[in-house]
Amino acid sequence: MIPISAGNEETAPGLLTWLNETRADRGIHVLTDDGRWRFQPYTELADGALRAAHRLRSLGARPGDTVAIIADDPREFVTAFMGTMAAGSVPLPIAGPRGFRRAGHFSRHLASVLSVAGPVLVCGDETAREPVARATGNDVPFAGVLDPGGTGRPEDLPTPRRGPADLAFVQFTSGSSASPKGVRITRANLSANIASIRGWLRWSEQDVFASWLPLYHDMGLVGAMITSVVSGTDLWLMTPRQFVREPVRWLECFGLRGATLTTAPTFGYAHVARRVDPARL
Repeated sequence: MIPISAGNEETAPGLLTWLNETRADRGIHVLTDDGRWRFQPYTELADGALRAAHRLRSLGARPGDTVAIIADDPREFVTAFMGTMAAGSVPLPIAGPRGFRRAGHFSRHLASVLSVAGPVLVCGDETAREPVARATGNDVPFAGVLDPGGTGRPEDLPTPRRGPADLAFVQFTSGSSASPKGVRITRANLSANIASIRGWLRWSEQDVFASWLPLYHDMGLVGAMITSVVSGTDLWLMTPRQFVREPVRWLECFGLRGATLTTAPTFGYAHVARRVDPARL
C-alpha cells in the first residue's frame, strides 16, 4: 500500500508516487454507454498520464501554470487531470455543458471561471471547443482531449520540483447562487485530506471503491477518484447521467463486483430507493 503523508518532499508524497508503483491487476473500470465495463489497469493509466504530461509540456504548459479540464468521459478526465499534475501544472476541473440545464448558464459560468483562473490552455472534448472559443475570444488555446495514444513512457520528461505549499489543483463553486469563486488547494491540503479519508474509513488493501459522482466536484474528485488512484485501489466509475438512468448498476458494483466503499449525497440514496424495484436486489 502506498503511504499517504503531507510530508515535505518535492512531489508531496502519495500524489505522484503511484505513477511508478502501479499494478496491472488493479485499475479503473468505466461503464460505457453500451452498458459494458471497460477496464484500464493502473500501469496503462500511469503511462497515459505521463504521455499527456509530455504533450502539455510540448504545448507550452509549465510547472505552476493552470490547465482547465472539461471532459465528461471519466477515462479522458482522469488522464488529463493526472497528466496535468505529472507535468507540474495545476488542473482546473470545470463541469461540461451536460452539467447545466441551460446552455446560457454554462456559457456564463465558463466565461467567469476562465477569466478569473487565467489558464494557459483548455483540455476537453469537442462539446467544449466552441463554448471555450466564445468565452475566451479564442485567446486561450484549446488542446482537445489529452489522450495521445501510443505505448510506453516519454524518456525526456523532467520531474517537476513542486513542494507541499504549491497548488495541487484549483476548484470553483458552481455559481448557482453567486458568481463562481475559486478555491486554491495546495499539495499539503490534498495529502492531508487523503490521509484523513483513509484513516477515517480504515482504508485497506482489500477495499474497492464505486462512484457515480461528477469528477469535477470535490466529493467525486477527491473522495472517490484521487484517493483511489493514489492508493492503487480498484475503482468502478459511472457518470451521473448513467446513474440517474440505471441506479441499479451502482448497486451491482457492491453486490456483484466486490465494491466496499462509496460516497454520495442524500438525494442519490433517495433516487435508488425510488427507482430500484426491491425484486432486483
